Parts: sequence; C-alpha cells; structure tokens
Amino acid sequence: RELIGGVYREAIRPVRLMGGAVVGALAYLVDEANRQYAGRLDVAEQALVVRRGHGVSGANTDYVLNTAQHLAQLGIRDRYLEQLVAALAEPVSAVA
Repeated sequence: RELIGGVYREAIRPVRLMGGAVVGALAYLVDEANRQYAGRLDVAEQALVVRRGHGVSGANTDYVLNTAQHLAQLGIRDRYLEQLVAALAEPVSAVA
C-alpha cells in the first residue's frame, strides 16, 4: 500500500537501537506535493478518513489496526498511531 500512487518514496534513515548502535532502516517518506497527501489532520479527522477508506487491498481501518498490532508485537511504540487507534475505537458519532 505504501508505494501505490506515488504518495511515498523509499529512503534509508539512521535509527538508534536499544543497545546504542546506529543502523540504516528503510523508511517510507510522504511526498507532501502529491495530490493524495491529506496534510496535517487532527486525530478525529484522520479517523474519519480512515473509516471511509476502502480499496482493493481492503478496509483502511483493518490496515491501521493490523499495523498497530504488529508494531506492538515487535515492541515498537508509535504514539501517533496509538492515538489514531484509540480514535477508531470511539463510537462514530463521537468523532464524526
């Protein structure tokens, strides 16, 4: 999904491991000039966009929840993703 539509580009970025070593990691960086880039949305707006999204790869809500679950299994915390997951768990009327 990250590479469909040219919204993201691959890049290698340095990351620091828990032991202190710095290694290169593959990252997907958004192209803010791409027509599909939504800009800086607050969490409620993000949840609304995610809930409405569904394509050939499936529902965006499933994608977000699966990504968050997989990162948690790997011991990776992403506070922004966790906020989005919490917003998706709220009743639709609370965020719409």
